[in-house]
Amino acid sequence: MIYMEACQVIKETLSLTQVEIDGVMQYLLELGLIEVEQVKIAPRIIKKVISIPETDKFLERIQEYAKEWNPEKGAFIQDLEFIDLNDFSKVCGIATDDFIQKCAAKEFPADLLYLHKAGAIAWADEHVGSKNTEES
Repeated sequence: MIYMEACQVIKETLSLTQVEIDGVMQYLLELGLIEVEQVKIAPRIIKKVISIPETDKFLERIQEYAKEWNPEKGAFIQDLEFIDLNDFSKVCGIATDDFIQKCAAKEFPADLLYLHKAGAIAWADEHVGSKNTEES
């Protein structure tokens, strides 16, 4: 499968960023679960192609890795760019509510906070929109 086509399917299915997908692909490559090679498909056009060595054993290998995995090894996608508030609160050693209070008190830079666009807009339509309507 062409790498970028696979990435597009993953983006649409799992709502991950390209950075996150590249991180997962690199991790799978390092584990030997996938192979990525450059293939010349036309003059001056080279594409990355993903293949799964020993496809008949892929699921078995993934399951073996999952059994051997333990939290001390870190998360599967630990080096990705984003972290949710609950996990970041744990990194800070404080409760999520305390972290949120720090954000409200401007003790944490607002430009480091990101929201899931579709979820945030849906929430705003339901909660903020109704408040604005009531005030009018």
